[in-house]
Amino acid sequence: MGNIAAGWLWVAGGLVLMLLELFAPGAFMLWLGLAAIATGLLSFLLVMGIETQILVFSALAIMAVVAGRAVYRRAARDAPGDPVLNAGSATLIGRAFILEEPITGGQGRIRVDDTVWRVEADVELPAGTKVRVYEAEGSLLRVVAA
Repeated sequence: MGNIAAGWLWVAGGLVLMLLELFAPGAFMLWLGLAAIATGLLSFLLVMGIETQILVFSALAIMAVVAGRAVYRRAARDAPGDPVLNAGSATLIGRAFILEEPITGGQGRIRVDDTVWRVEADVELPAGTKVRVYEAEGSLLRVVAA
């Protein structure tokens, strides 16, 4: 039977590393934690000196990190991406809307679904005028009469 105390130290260290992943997501602590736990389990079964344990952990850590990167890459590739997700106001460029409030002093408002957007134009336009968005900067849309 292997070294029980060393095995528990490796398992505890692995759990701590995996817990750290919660505070630094996207890092590779999960994979290092899995390598440490695997080293601990091997320490329960085999008699290994500290040098051998460190070599085993190093080899398992390299393999786990490489495997983890492959998992992340595959997950990113297979994820159903939505190219307009979080694109916000940029998705409104080229679309036409009706002014909800007149453009006076260069500023007015339009309604897009359930959201009211500030608009800016070079000319004054009455409420009810159809306008087209030609530029978006944050929550401000620049429009022209359509």
